[in-house]
Amino acid sequence: RVERFVREWDSFRPLWQRRLEHRHLELPLDSEVVALALGSVSRAPSRLSSRRWAAASSFTEGPGANGGLEQVVLSNGAIRTQIVLSDGTRLCLYCRVPITAHAFPQRRPLRLRHMLCSRECFMEYTVRVGNSGRVRQRLFDLERGVCQRCGRDCRRLFQVTMALRPEERERHLVGSGFTPASIGPKRFRRLVHQRAVTEGLFWEADHIKPVAMLGGECGLENYQTLCIPCHQAKTTAFMQWRAQSLALSKKKKQ
Repeated sequence: RVERFVREWDSFRPLWQRRLEHRHLELPLDSEVVALALGSVSRAPSRLSSRRWAAASSFTEGPGANGGLEQVVLSNGAIRTQIVLSDGTRLCLYCRVPITAHAFPQRRPLRLRHMLCSRECFMEYTVRVGNSGRVRQRLFDLERGVCQRCGRDCRRLFQVTMALRPEERERHLVGSGFTPASIGPKRFRRLVHQRAVTEGLFWEADHIKPVAMLGGECGLENYQTLCIPCHQAKTTAFMQWRAQSLALSKKKKQ
């Protein structure tokens, strides 16, 4: 049973391992992941979107009976709208459960975290309405820059590459699978010759289910770390499939 537990645990993505920590688990672990996923989904508004980011206002649409909306000015000057019930109870921006009184300070300044009921909701909300930099940081905290398709350590590759001279960089990148054909000639030239290169040129926060297939406005469960060669290959394959599907659909309509 121990060997089976370890085997099943190692098969999970770091995101699910993090969410299952400190929980009482039973074999098979797959059922635990499904239950956790369903619980997480049930707390959040349903979202199937072809938009990359969610609008902050979309989380407060339809406040329901005995409630209204209140605009809150945060310490950074940003304005967020929150659902407030008739008795003064504020609802979490993400899952809409009541926020305890002590969590929402009466004194200013207010921060975004004060408008969400838990750390989990704060993480989910900021990822869905955030930007690519925020998503990348959250994803790196979980997967440490390791490609989830080929296992390449992109953080390590970045560090080693930046310590080399241009002529050495080229040989090292090609030997690591970062060729002009696999990452694009322009990106390859930047990695070889540009002195100030960021880690973002080595890996992408990839949508597991593409945005074009209603995978947008998503949480971290729909993101994965992919090295640039794997991301390029996946994107090319998807674009070819999409073009073929559109051509076939158009042909059927004729």
